[in-house]
Amino acid sequence: MKPGSKVNPSQQTIQIAAERYQSGRLAEALELCREILRADPGNAHALHLQGLVAHGLGDAQGALEALEKAVSLDPSDASLLNNLGEIYRGLGRLEEAETRYRKALALKSDYTEAHYNLGRVLQALGRTKEAAQSYDRHGSELQKLGRVEEAAQSHRRALALQSDFAEAHYNLGTALSYLRRYSEAAPCFVRALELKPDFVDAHINLGNCFKGLGRLEEAERSYRRALELKPNHPVASYNCSLVKLLLGEYRVGFKLYELRFEGEGGAAAYFQYMSGQLGAKSFWQGEHLEGRTLLLWQEQGAGDCIMAMRYLSQLKERRAGRVMIHCDASLARLAQTFGVVDEVVVRDRPLSVGTFDCHCPIMSLPRLFDTTVETIPNQVPYLRVPEDLSRKWANKFGGVTPLRVGFAWAGGKLLPQDALRSIPLEVFAPLLGVAGVNFVSLQKGEAADRLKGGRWKILDWMSECEDFLDTAALVEQLDLVVSVDTAVAHLAGALGKPVWLLSRFDGDWRWMPGREDSPWYPTMRIFRQTKTGDWGEVMTRVTSALQVRVYPGRT
Repeated sequence: MKPGSKVNPSQQTIQIAAERYQSGRLAEALELCREILRADPGNAHALHLQGLVAHGLGDAQGALEALEKAVSLDPSDASLLNNLGEIYRGLGRLEEAETRYRKALALKSDYTEAHYNLGRVLQALGRTKEAAQSYDRHGSELQKLGRVEEAAQSHRRALALQSDFAEAHYNLGTALSYLRRYSEAAPCFVRALELKPDFVDAHINLGNCFKGLGRLEEAERSYRRALELKPNHPVASYNCSLVKLLLGEYRVGFKLYELRFEGEGGAAAYFQYMSGQLGAKSFWQGEHLEGRTLLLWQEQGAGDCIMAMRYLSQLKERRAGRVMIHCDASLARLAQTFGVVDEVVVRDRPLSVGTFDCHCPIMSLPRLFDTTVETIPNQVPYLRVPEDLSRKWANKFGGVTPLRVGFAWAGGKLLPQDALRSIPLEVFAPLLGVAGVNFVSLQKGEAADRLKGGRWKILDWMSECEDFLDTAALVEQLDLVVSVDTAVAHLAGALGKPVWLLSRFDGDWRWMPGREDSPWYPTMRIFRQTKTGDWGEVMTRVTSALQVRVYPGRT
């Protein structure tokens, strides 16, 4: 409240009365409501609160009268209508309660409490199918709010009333999938498909469950079935591409991967944004450029961009006249270290359509260069730190003895799957307890605050790293990098540094299942979860491996 502003006395008294009501001081709250209404009989807010207080005091009739009068004064208040419905339900007047809940939902279609209350009334009236629909909708709205466990309960409540409700089986599966409980979610989608065989989204989500469980051939079959029902479905096609890439079938996989720009969200949403800047300029399709200017633009995270930079040197073979890169500011100086790059335009600056002839999203380069697992250009290092910057960081590390181990434990929060790849710093305790190692933080962002307090002896110079080139110069001074699946792992691999990647069970497509090495980075070793969510077992293996490296003669 700004100094000098005027406060409506009745609003202030209502606030005090509400606080009394919430703290259980009902008599005091009631008296305050009456005080307001003596001065302002048409105050709908005071009547609403008086009705709630009266209900709390066991005066159902008084509550009903107050709330009916409040509704007559303010018929557009969904909360008021829902509460009036509750009074009618308590009095056993179920049809009147139903009417109020429906009016509340007409005003606010995502009103979770009203959906649940309507379900209870319909169930009491014996209208089980309608009740099931209300409970199912209640669950869907709860899931949008992130209350997924509660959502699953509501979907189960719906199914208890109507076991052949395909959408409820689907929605329950969706909630369980969100919770990574794939073995429970898959039967939900199977049942939904038994009831509704042409349920395209159920086929896709069943495929997602199989993918999460590592059953890739079954995942592909589910996506293919969805595509039979709805050819060129962007989500089914894109998800199928990820399975193909995981299986190492790159020619098919990268072709399908181009459909990441279709549909909604993610890369598609960014492509829609970029379209306004790219104008009518054509996509480059890998043909000889004959001296034309090519614009490469970053479409995904920094790690993806670093990975794709390996292809820059090959552009000379396609006779590029000039090469421009549009990327995050954090990558700009790194991109400039490649001799083939003529200009870098950072993302927060507008592009001039007249400065390039054609364009290409940078993660399309593997397809355009006909990449297979056997032909990945994986000679490292393909990133090199300028000599002056290298000397600066060599001097900084002058007093730090080997073994120097850098580590990163969290990725960027913008990635929807970040919670699955990031690891709480405390989980690293066994690793950080290995003697004979100088640990160096490679962490940026909010997660780096966990270093405050000095529980562990960790060197931290990341505040001096303004971009990825600075970070690269730091990493160059290390003997080993241990990292979750974030840009740091790509940076270390591109520099040819030994890097131990900590991967979740259903890891990214480029960390192919069943492998501890990577065809993309020869110096990488992958430590993968053996079951979803279990980082403790991963850390035990990593700690043992580090002890062997520090003390190679020990068993």
